[in-house]
Amino acid sequence: MKTLTITIEKGGTGKSLIATQFAFFARHFFGLRVAVIDLDQQQQTAETLVRSGKARKAEVSSADFFTQKTAAVLMGSQFQDFTVFGADHRSLVSVQSNTHQDAAKDFFRASVNALSDHFDLVVIDTNPNDDIRSQAALIACTHLVSPMQISSECLAGMQILIERINGAIPKNPDLSHGFIGVLANMYQQTDYQKKGIDGFIAQLGNFMVQTWKYSFIKENGELKHDEAGNLMMCRHPEFCVLKLHDVFKIAQDRACPLWELPNSADAFREMKKAFFTIIEQMHLGTNPHSKPTDADFELFRRVSQKLGKYAGLAVRQYWMTPSPVYMPGILPTDAQALAALRAKIPLSALHLSLAEELPEV
Repeated sequence: MKTLTITIEKGGTGKSLIATQFAFFARHFFGLRVAVIDLDQQQQTAETLVRSGKARKAEVSSADFFTQKTAAVLMGSQFQDFTVFGADHRSLVSVQSNTHQDAAKDFFRASVNALSDHFDLVVIDTNPNDDIRSQAALIACTHLVSPMQISSECLAGMQILIERINGAIPKNPDLSHGFIGVLANMYQQTDYQKKGIDGFIAQLGNFMVQTWKYSFIKENGELKHDEAGNLMMCRHPEFCVLKLHDVFKIAQDRACPLWELPNSADAFREMKKAFFTIIEQMHLGTNPHSKPTDADFELFRRVSQKLGKYAGLAVRQYWMTPSPVYMPGILPTDAQALAALRAKIPLSALHLSLAEELPEV
């Protein structure tokens, strides 16, 4: 089980949007068993997921995670594969008055760990304050993402975030390598923001969520092969940036996954790249109940034989996009079946380390 905390010490940056849509994405496209813990007193994430009808709210509340008895209760419980742990405003605010805050944080971490037999992924949406709730989420997670708007205020807040991460590392060593990065959000292509993103990347580029795009190399309009007959590929680094799209708000208002809305293709293309990258960098496995069949292995063998040495990189790019340009010579029926294997074959099986051999362009 892996745990992703979504946090930033500022409201209105899109934390609830990211938490909600990432949970939808991981459940639908990768078939993962997903738990969402909403620690924000506004409860937008929990309410949206429950209203969608795709997730069920647990009887145990997110405020209960701070008590000693909850870990044992969770271990002995049964949950649906998509479960939300929410709480009312009063219960979450009362957590602040706990006089034994260090112990309460440890209870929270123990409660999260108690979910490991039930879920593959836990997503924690935090409140925008540096208090016991957001601090507990830092020491309980394996990975961390921080959505930020492109502004001088958020740039200043980055230093505070780094200080908080460094302060949590003694209790959570995973954070020393588990900070996936800053996800630039609500970017508008105005002259002001275009200048702003250059400064944003210049100052925070090393901290931003970054991915690789793998492409086939062409020569004179034809796919190029090496001496062994393998299709040749190159790689290009890309930052993950979410522009400001009206459909983001519509999806939250209607409590539905973004991709179910009309006219959402451009927005979902950006979001899918970011979410796929997060899943990839978390080294998430697959749902243990989704096992590949002999037919699945045979399909994978056919694709690998056709595409050559770097077939895994092409499959990875196809799963992220999915564009048919990454499946040259592959039957449409095979390509369609291959897309469904995201939920059965982990990314680690695609030999992604071979990307280090590719030329960077």
